Amino acid sequence: MRSMRCCGPLTPPARWSGNFSKKSPCGHRRSATSAPGIRNSNLFEARNLSTMLSLACPDPRSAALGLFEILINSIEHGILRIGYDRKTELLASGDYLAHVEKMIKAHPRPDDIVVVRFNRMEDRLVFHVIDPGPGFNPKPYMEFSPERTLDTHGRGIAMARFTSFDTLEYIGNGNEVRCEIFLP
Repeated sequence: MRSMRCCGPLTPPARWSGNFSKKSPCGHRRSATSAPGIRNSNLFEARNLSTMLSLACPDPRSAALGLFEILINSIEHGILRIGYDRKTELLASGDYLAHVEKMIKAHPRPDDIVVVRFNRMEDRLVFHVIDPGPGFNPKPYMEFSPERTLDTHGRGIAMARFTSFDTLEYIGNGNEVRCEIFLP
């Protein structure tokens, strides 16, 4: 993606640094060069970012859903270190959202950040989401599992993979995911 120089720099909103584009007054596309990130974020901000990024996609609704699932996983598991069993307990108690928001506000590492890199190429859109967590083994979550059918969660990655993205792969220790949407 190229930045257009005739229109001056593109300044993203203060909370984000972003590789996104918008049309300048003279009609050229401008792009920032760094990646959108979520710092000290809440679930509402993750939804806003996924919605904003999805607007570049051929099917924004589907893309927004997949991006939101990936961002939420990065916040819950990468930053807040909520494990599968703990999430099950919180959902069962009915206190999940309040607990997550409380954890975000009290988070001991305020510099933890989820980084999202977005690139528009000629034939595809590429999203990289990287969190500071220890990672995990994504293999059991890439497909819908009969063992988790009745669980209250645990299907977001498979749902994103099958309904939102043409490719979805975890890289390294599982704290980085690359998702692609092919352009028509």
